[in-house]
Amino acid sequence: WLATGGSKGGMTATYFERFYPKDMDGVVAYVAPNDVDDREDSAYDRFFRNVGTKECRDKLQAVQREALIRRAPLQ
Repeated sequence: WLATGGSKGGMTATYFERFYPKDMDGVVAYVAPNDVDDREDSAYDRFFRNVGTKECRDKLQAVQREALIRRAPLQ
């Protein structure tokens, strides 16, 4: 099961995972406006450097890069 949502629904999905961590297998939050300070995003960098396994992070980075390379056909 995945929790998903866009904008405030993305925040809701994220908070659901936070307060009920065993209920969902994952969360896909689209454009969830959850920044305290939009000018300083280093908390995201720290989080993504450590979340999941290194193998999972590497695979996610590879698919993101591939999507950017193939941006035009994906639009």
